[in-house]
Amino acid sequence: MALAITLIELLKTKMPECQLFGTFHLFYLVIGFSVCLGLAACLRHLSKPNHRRLLLAVWLFLLVSELFKQWFWAYLITYRSYDWILFPFHLCSMPMYLLPFLIWGKNQKRNAAVEIFLMSFSFLGGLLSVLLDGGLLREYYALTITYLNWHLTLVFLGFYLGLRRKPQTEGFLSGVRVFAILCGIAFFLNVLLYDFSNRQIDMFFVGPAPMTLLVFMDIAEVAGRLITTVFYLILITFGAFLSYLLCGFILPKYLFISRKQSQIDS
Repeated sequence: MALAITLIELLKTKMPECQLFGTFHLFYLVIGFSVCLGLAACLRHLSKPNHRRLLLAVWLFLLVSELFKQWFWAYLITYRSYDWILFPFHLCSMPMYLLPFLIWGKNQKRNAAVEIFLMSFSFLGGLLSVLLDGGLLREYYALTITYLNWHLTLVFLGFYLGLRRKPQTEGFLSGVRVFAILCGIAFFLNVLLYDFSNRQIDMFFVGPAPMTLLVFMDIAEVAGRLITTVFYLILITFGAFLSYLLCGFILPKYLFISRKQSQIDS
């Protein structure tokens, strides 16, 4: 019991106020991006069995991280009062649900669509969050590190999956279809949990709650929620397409990273 109390007290250690692109944030970004890209380059030639083992390890890491985050908020911050805004079905939560398809799934067409989604939409979500979302920098070291590591893991997955395959630009549409399906599920959950969340839950930022993203809030006041949501989804899709090109084309070309498909397929 004493050990558990000591551990909890350590987890509740508060960190100095941290700003976006401050010393701590910049340090974490430089180290994090270097590790993500370096690991992706080193592991890109894994055989299929080892590839699945790696994805299993990543999935377990995300699952444990999510459980820890939910426990931390419920027991150490909100004191057993669940905050429905933390319900884990945001864009950056999707690898936790989709990686099992790549680990155990046999449908190659579906798996390819999931891979494209992870190296485009999911990668973009992780990248933008770790760069621009000040909400990741909490007052507790444990929570801040959990948030940053989670989103850097999404960046790693984008790099890794992109360097393992040679995607075609037309294949991006299959990732868009996955994104559209997930948006539909998110909207259904938003409606279902609307009253439980005090009308605040807005997973994937598709409504019906008022838009909470900066800039888009102002647009919504003028153009309305529906038009703003459509505009937002178009921008996200465009950004995801650029991410798709970055992970699978630009990085291999300019870093002179060759693909050895014979090793990957063995």
